Amino acid sequence: KSPQESLTATDGDNWNLQEQLKMAEAGDQFAPYELWDAYYRGKHGIQPDPVLADKWLKQFVQGVWVVRFEPVDGFAPTGSGEFLARINQHFPPRSGKPGIMVSGFFRTTQQGDKLVGAFLSGDPDELKAGLANVPGVKVVSSERITPEQFIKYEQSPQESLKSP
Repeated sequence: KSPQESLTATDGDNWNLQEQLKMAEAGDQFAPYELWDAYYRGKHGIQPDPVLADKWLKQFVQGVWVVRFEPVDGFAPTGSGEFLARINQHFPPRSGKPGIMVSGFFRTTQQGDKLVGAFLSGDPDELKAGLANVPGVKVVSSERITPEQFIKYEQSPQESLKSP
């Protein structure tokens, strides 16, 4: 007796190429990210393919914005956890399938002597309104993200303020 075999790509984590393709075609906003990730990095048994990776990344970033914010009024987080805890206390960010929704891909970056934060958002107006309710946080910019900017953003490390 031989095992059941299939032509769908999986790597034991229940990820399925045909399912992701169907979800992307049905309008699931996160499926193009999953497909980009698989073709860009060669994950889930998929061979890296720059052309397909580019196709899915372009689809994913349509309607995705990066919303940046900084601490104000005495709030001075030194790490991403402290920053995110303050935000979650007053406006729990939401992310996940079937789309990026209000917020996802949280990053912090050191700028001078302060730590600034950013989320990617499929609904930047709702995210900005929610962040306006967080004491000590001020939105400083909101712009559409390009495929090239997304790759740089997605690969950027989570930064903390350096100890003196």
